[in-house]
Amino acid sequence: MNKPPFSDEVARKYFYYYNSYVFSQEPPTDSFTSPHLDNGGKPVDEQVFGPLMVAFAADPFHGATQAPWWRQAYAKPDIGLNHPARWTWDRETKTASFNFRHPPKDPPDPKSILNDLFYHMKGLFIGQASDDPNHSPMISVATAGDRLRLQARVYNFSVADMPAGSSVRVRFFGQEYDKYKASLVGDGFLIGESTIGSIPGFNSDSNQGKLPNWKLASTTFDTTNYSGKFLVFWVLVWAQDTSGALLAEQEGHGLTANPANLSFKQITDIPVEDYSNNVGMYGTYSPFFVAPKSSPASDVASTEQDSIVKQLQVGDIRVEAAPVDQTKRSWVTVTLHNTSGRDLRHESVTFYDGDPQNGGTMFDYQNIPFVAAGDTYALRTFLQTEVSGTHELFVRVGRDGAFETNSNGTSLVVP
Repeated sequence: MNKPPFSDEVARKYFYYYNSYVFSQEPPTDSFTSPHLDNGGKPVDEQVFGPLMVAFAADPFHGATQAPWWRQAYAKPDIGLNHPARWTWDRETKTASFNFRHPPKDPPDPKSILNDLFYHMKGLFIGQASDDPNHSPMISVATAGDRLRLQARVYNFSVADMPAGSSVRVRFFGQEYDKYKASLVGDGFLIGESTIGSIPGFNSDSNQGKLPNWKLASTTFDTTNYSGKFLVFWVLVWAQDTSGALLAEQEGHGLTANPANLSFKQITDIPVEDYSNNVGMYGTYSPFFVAPKSSPASDVASTEQDSIVKQLQVGDIRVEAAPVDQTKRSWVTVTLHNTSGRDLRHESVTFYDGDPQNGGTMFDYQNIPFVAAGDTYALRTFLQTEVSGTHELFVRVGRDGAFETNSNGTSLVVP
């Protein structure tokens, strides 16, 4: 796990504390699944079991007895989703700038929507509907006909509780993704809607931090009609009072109209305010794939097939980048032509600023859910560098010691 390179200047300037965690499961108490491990003859720091999970906590009240600004500023609820790309951190000036949404276009620009950092979200969990929701593994590929469970973590980012009797409504949408253009396709479609109860505020006067300021909302998704499709998902949340009216939220953080009786074709149709947390899109870099029943993408190639896999050639990975100055993000696109002789499934893609074998720095990591043999697949990302000059960008497909790894460099001039 990589922790962002924030210094304590963040805490001093923005007056909140943060920490990151790694969680695992308790191991069974038998010698087969709990072997004794050592590190060169020394005991390991932690011996854990099962998949690892990461989490973080941010606390504006830690070390402050009153935290008056937060109490005064957040007098109303602030219902929303987790948006990890809302802010850009400038390491030189030690300041953060807000990434406002792009002005909506008519007709909608599918690339502009997909790349708008205002909408990017985390906290959407996808699993098989038949699995235990508390122990369901996260999946990125399903087979047509599978019924999936979609869960979204919905927060109250305010320190103010929602009023008694109020509730939160959550809508889940899907939209097709073009693997050749790395772009959205057509209009979104409604998957389902759920209602959850009121969400406490963060460390509010009523609960003093004893209750979490989030709840999970869920729906089911039948994949039958989406065979062979790549999909992204978007989520809309809003609060309502006992009469069904739109609940007033923190100024500038809510919606300008009640969505209850409205329908939406694009995420940009949703009437958000400038700092609204109420809508988010998931899978913008790694879309979800629904494999045809005849060739489920979850199948694993045999050892005999793996032994004759051809290595990807340098020309199979094409990298393009738009030159910008060091204060802006450079748009980076990668097109992969799969000449390996077999389908690629769950392959990692790592982006480097500079040759990774000579000190290059990784600036992004993505996952390709599925690329059929002989097919092509497009990826995209952003690079913001504080160093002017010529940058050689490299992309590696696969993992060292696993599937074939190849690098291909392209020059990016940053004035």
